[in-house]
Amino acid sequence: MKTEHTPHGSEPPPTAQLLEVSGLSVTFRNGVRSGGGPRRAVRGVDLRLAAGQAMAVVGPSGSGKSVTASALIGLVPGPAVVEGSVRFDGRELLHLSDRELSRIRGRRIGMVFQDPLTALNPVIPVGRQIAEAVRLHRTTTRKEAREEAVRLLDRVGIPSAARRAGAFPHEFSGGMRQRAAIAMAIAGGPELLIADEPTSALDTTVQAQILHLLDSLRADTGCALLMITHDLGVVARSCDRIAVMRDGALVQQGEVARLLAAESAPDGELGELLTATRQLARPRPTGPRPLVSAPDVLRVEALRRDYPARGLPGAGRRDGVRAVDGVSFTVAEGRALALLGESGSGKTTVLREIMGLRPPQAGRVEVLGHDLATLDRADRYALRRRMQLVFQDPSSSLDPLMTVADLIGEPLALEGEPAEARGRRVAELLDLVELEQAVARARPGRLSGGQRQRVAIARALATRPRLLLLDEPVSALDAPLRAGVMDLLDRLRGELGLAYVLVSHDVHLVRRCADDVAVLYRGRLVEHGPTAAALNRPRHPYTRALVDAALSTDPHTERHRRRVLLPEDSTTPTTGGTGCAFRPRCPLFTDLDPGSRRLCAERDPSPSRGLHPSRDPSPSREPHPPRPDATAWTAACHHTAHSAVVPAATAPTLRP
Repeated sequence: MKTEHTPHGSEPPPTAQLLEVSGLSVTFRNGVRSGGGPRRAVRGVDLRLAAGQAMAVVGPSGSGKSVTASALIGLVPGPAVVEGSVRFDGRELLHLSDRELSRIRGRRIGMVFQDPLTALNPVIPVGRQIAEAVRLHRTTTRKEAREEAVRLLDRVGIPSAARRAGAFPHEFSGGMRQRAAIAMAIAGGPELLIADEPTSALDTTVQAQILHLLDSLRADTGCALLMITHDLGVVARSCDRIAVMRDGALVQQGEVARLLAAESAPDGELGELLTATRQLARPRPTGPRPLVSAPDVLRVEALRRDYPARGLPGAGRRDGVRAVDGVSFTVAEGRALALLGESGSGKTTVLREIMGLRPPQAGRVEVLGHDLATLDRADRYALRRRMQLVFQDPSSSLDPLMTVADLIGEPLALEGEPAEARGRRVAELLDLVELEQAVARARPGRLSGGQRQRVAIARALATRPRLLLLDEPVSALDAPLRAGVMDLLDRLRGELGLAYVLVSHDVHLVRRCADDVAVLYRGRLVEHGPTAAALNRPRHPYTRALVDAALSTDPHTERHRRRVLLPEDSTTPTTGGTGCAFRPRCPLFTDLDPGSRRLCAERDPSPSRGLHPSRDPSPSREPHPPRPDATAWTAACHHTAHSAVVPAATAPTLRP
């Protein structure tokens, strides 16, 4: 079993600065980005980065982080004036023409973007795109470039690199696309790698893989890393220095080990970010909870949903994709259940099956006592107002041409409520979600991300629902905004008696905000129980891997603990498979005797018998009296008794 230790712990030896930024300013001229007039997005930024160092640039959305990174290599979008000095290896870059800069971009400075789909052409095979980058920056033949592309894919951990080189971007998972984008960025052998939020859209397990890859590249090549991020866990794990921006200006700068290791948060912007991040990672204080006698708002039994697998790699003609496979859970009034798992685990599909209010393909779904299989059109319409969905990105669910008052009042207008009553309800909802009344006259584009999400929540509450379905409601927000929105949701649940189903891949968020957790892997429920028990002492190796991948903000912890990583999941969850779907990635599987491995390969594990958290046989757990509201704690693993002493997963192989 391979583990990895982060290659940090000391400052690099004194060297000449590789990157020197002095007085960098970026002003956008008249246009949409500048709101109709000149706007200074970056104001007098000074940065120094030595060869081999990793620096993080952090700050809230709109602070100028990404614009600063783009300005360094002449990629500022739109009409803008860039002033100051950017010296790379002693050479001034701001005075170079685009033609001269193109000889440096890619060859000596590589760029990894937040969304790899913006860097990968969807209609050209991945290997061919990387080969083009190789030929652009090196003197090689076409054959040599193709061979180098395969070697680069292999180096960044893409399994079966020679075969995968012929695949298109949409045939890669999110983590594999990001690996391919990194392979393209290092094709020219750069001395500086700029990574703009390279892990913010990824699951925690994939995030750990990508950070390990970037650490390995630094160790192997000696390149410097400039990381744009708002995740202080990423900073604590992978960076030597930190620069904090706000409103386009650099407001704090220093060593990560000194600034983040303090027991009390530092002053200023960094202190606010650190306090909010630690607040989200801290379990919610225990308070009164509903008893089991509280009515069930939602009941899901043996839910299944298959989709055609045509065109997917490895799928046969008769195979289907099993998106949800036998999932069962209940949610009582006033309780919050989290669906936790990686992308593709079936979390959002479960929400769609519930929200669709249609008979399930197999199984049973009961909402507020109504079996979805028995509903007629009128029943579905009446029931839909009693349950609402809050999306991940409020910008995609709020009409940009409507005012906030119209957006919140629209569900009421559709029900025929008079304008005067709608106005009173809108004002009441704005107070409820802690927004000023003046916001009612604004349009979504004039609001911050946190304000837009509060508007989306107010709109969802307009019809007084009893059940809210929350699909990654804060994953696109910075830590202070995430903390504010989740505290709001927690307060509303207590005040209004709402029940929540929360979809998330953030272990810290789930631990803080959910009473119960259902862990999904490839559509199967692999662990289910009270959140504190299931996440503090997970019984399934997959749950252990998710918990292990969650980052803290303590640099000492992140850089010295043994960390084991799940390998990339590169297969398709077709209906034709047998045995435990997790076994290709499971660290326990390889250590089992032949008979036990055969059991995993031939028989799909069913959830173990219900186990009350107070009767956990683990000797290290302090005894607690049974609670009448406790959910049965189950895990679908043939070898649950062994998983508590086995590390979460195996590290992917990275070849030099």
